[in-house]
Amino acid sequence: ANPALRAAFLGLMRRFVAHLAGTAEAGRADGSFRADLDPHDAAFVVLAMMQGLIVRWSLAGRDFDLQAEGKRLVAVLLRGILAGGHQP
Repeated sequence: ANPALRAAFLGLMRRFVAHLAGTAEAGRADGSFRADLDPHDAAFVVLAMMQGLIVRWSLAGRDFDLQAEGKRLVAVLLRGILAGGHQP
């Protein structure tokens, strides 16, 4: 119900997605990411994973190590993004 706050968060999300998409595009160009990877799709998947992790952490009463769980989930995502499915 707060248009200014919504606009601020949407702006942050857009900049974050643009940064991630640029990183994914560079990874495709240098061969480290899968050639068939859509950079914007990859960016939105990373963002969705982060948002879901934060909601789960909050709902669980912050009873797990957010950084450790985030690293674990990013590793899972990277196996699907990296060329050859290599572990980072």
